[in-house]
Amino acid sequence: MAQYTEEQILNHAYIVLTESLRATLTTGDLPLGAVEIKDGDTDTRMDVELDAAKNAAFVQSESLASESGGNLDTISGDTTSLDTKAGTIGEAADVDGTRAGQLRYIGEVVELARLLLLTIDADTSSLDGKITQLARTNGYEQPAITTDAQIVHDVGVKIPPKAEYTSPNDFTATFTSNITLTLASLDITITDASQIKYIKQINASNNVFCLVNGINGVTFTEAAGVVSIVGAGTPLTAADVYEVGIDEQDKGYDATNKLWKNQDQSPGWSRYTSPVAYTSFTPTSVAYVEGDPLSVEGYKTVNFRWSKTASDADNNYLKLIDLTEAAGTIDYQEVSMGSPVGGVTQLTSNVYEIDKASGVNYKTFNVEGMNFCRFDVAKATDTGTDATFTTYISKDK
Repeated sequence: MAQYTEEQILNHAYIVLTESLRATLTTGDLPLGAVEIKDGDTDTRMDVELDAAKNAAFVQSESLASESGGNLDTISGDTTSLDTKAGTIGEAADVDGTRAGQLRYIGEVVELARLLLLTIDADTSSLDGKITQLARTNGYEQPAITTDAQIVHDVGVKIPPKAEYTSPNDFTATFTSNITLTLASLDITITDASQIKYIKQINASNNVFCLVNGINGVTFTEAAGVVSIVGAGTPLTAADVYEVGIDEQDKGYDATNKLWKNQDQSPGWSRYTSPVAYTSFTPTSVAYVEGDPLSVEGYKTVNFRWSKTASDADNNYLKLIDLTEAAGTIDYQEVSMGSPVGGVTQLTSNVYEIDKASGVNYKTFNVEGMNFCRFDVAKATDTGTDATFTTYISKDK
């Protein structure tokens, strides 16, 4: 048997392998057999079929057709157009309509705002007339609106400015005409029309409208308790109810004494009057010389002061007279009670005797309950010279 070396054996094996693996390379399409697509995890083949119309392969899915909201048959069977679902181009603006209608509504509102801003920016004139236009644009159209003031009246200022006095709490305000109201029972004086702050009008439906003095050309005037409205057309009607606000000093403040009324307005020192000169008396006989009537209503006492010259022989009499009125013709003389005698108390008219010598004196008299009083002086006897009395009085509450 022939012996082969290792090299010869390897060469022979190479020749056999290369001959058996010989192939011819060609150009053009290369036909393939069946193609399988498998799941890498389960080795399960996918269902791939031919779409002859499209000359393509497609993968079928049974689960896709049955998923909620994704049913292919339902989708393919819905023939409703997008115009029906969302509206058509050019559809009228509608705040509650289709998407197209709502979009157009939004666009028109934005455009209106843009044009209004351009108008305001370009207009350097007064605001007269602008409120009317704006109120109508925004749906506040009211009947018979002719002025901006009327807009303020009809649209309504619900919160009026501060006023210390208001009807009907402090006074009454009654319809007089379609531009005037009459005020009554007002215990303050209107010195300037600017004190009248507002007129609030309440109709039968309890709708409230308000005119404010100095707003949008509206002003008020007042004469003899009649308030007139200027610059607001003819807004008042007889059937409505009116509240008028008038500003004045705070009710709790005493302007005369410059203090709040939670303080003592009549301290002790203020209840005394300063001494003032009274009647000068020079009686020449036993007949009384009458002094001037004094108003003492609300007072408790009167201090009667005098300085007198001397008489060489005669004392003088002084008496206090009560009067019902300043020019009263009946003299009510002061009396005092004597000591009871047998159960009877005698009342004696009071006469005060003053010595003939010169002197400077005073006497306090009780006048509580009197309206008016008077002091009279006479000579006790008429045998000597006449004395002269210089007098002063002061009053105390």
